[in-house]
Amino acid sequence: ISVEKILPKQCDNSPDQGLIKEHMMMESDQCYKVCNVPGKGVGVVASRDLSSGTLVIVEHPLLVLDPPTDRKTLLKTLGCDWCKVDMRAPPELVRAQIQRMILEKTVKRMKEDEREELMVLTDKDATNSNNKSPWGVFLTNALPMGSYRVLGIYPTVARINHSCKPNAHHFFNEEDKTEEVWVMEPIKAGEEITISYIRTFCSKNFRQELLQEKFGFSCACSVCSLTGEKLQEDDRLRHEIDKLAQDFGMAKQCGKEEGLIQAISIGEQMVALMQKLGFSPSVTWPGYFSLFELEMQVGNLEMARHYADISYRMVCLAKGCSSKDAKKILICRNNKEHSCNTNTHL
Repeated sequence: ISVEKILPKQCDNSPDQGLIKEHMMMESDQCYKVCNVPGKGVGVVASRDLSSGTLVIVEHPLLVLDPPTDRKTLLKTLGCDWCKVDMRAPPELVRAQIQRMILEKTVKRMKEDEREELMVLTDKDATNSNNKSPWGVFLTNALPMGSYRVLGIYPTVARINHSCKPNAHHFFNEEDKTEEVWVMEPIKAGEEITISYIRTFCSKNFRQELLQEKFGFSCACSVCSLTGEKLQEDDRLRHEIDKLAQDFGMAKQCGKEEGLIQAISIGEQMVALMQKLGFSPSVTWPGYFSLFELEMQVGNLEMARHYADISYRMVCLAKGCSSKDAKKILICRNNKEHSCNTNTHL
């Protein structure tokens, strides 16, 4: 089933009146395939040309780890295994022990085909397929479901490989507890669909160390393949963006007009560098929305509207125009009093 929805330029009350469409591709009309990718193992590849703003995956979790928060329920859940917890360990290790025990109990209760679907995924610590553990697979592939207290395994999304310059974005839909994957730039049939596993405002060396530690691989994307002066310049600009993001956050907290004007200047430099490096809409839209808020506060309605339009178009590419964030931007943009509480983070 192919269900068409309207994207930003055709939505009611939309900032622009062009013609952009998004296509929600369901299981009966898959626009991707899971297959071997040279040099990467298993990955997800487009089975046809995909345009920006295409929703390619909507997936429910195969497994959810949601540890009880009260002691009574926790004791009941662990049963006799409670005595195996080393309470002398640091708090974070105690939590990890409890999580592992609950996970292993959950996996044992899964149907055989579900366990097989779980255990076919990567375990970064396993030397071969015979010594994988449910805990290792979980640590390598689990995604936060709204918060890092509740984690889930989405087997298809877990097959999508990382890139420091991804062409797709994934996020957790709080309304139906699914993980969605949206295409942010055109992808040709046969090309790999990629997402980012980490925050990329950092140098190549730092990214590589983090990816190796958390996921057990080294990245060879177009950004990580840069060498010499191009690599040095890329690292420098990413550090500059990170510094500007910190300065931007501090400047926004100043209630005085001169502080807000300074924040706008910093924010404009930040998003300009993001665009220069080709950062994806999923990364840049919060910056533009913050600029919208600041321009509203200083009374510059024309520029506020400009930044709201950019932010709206970008979030629609990353999350769809029916997403919570897109709706919030549209409401705030059309609300001249602008009393929205947004909680956007860079």
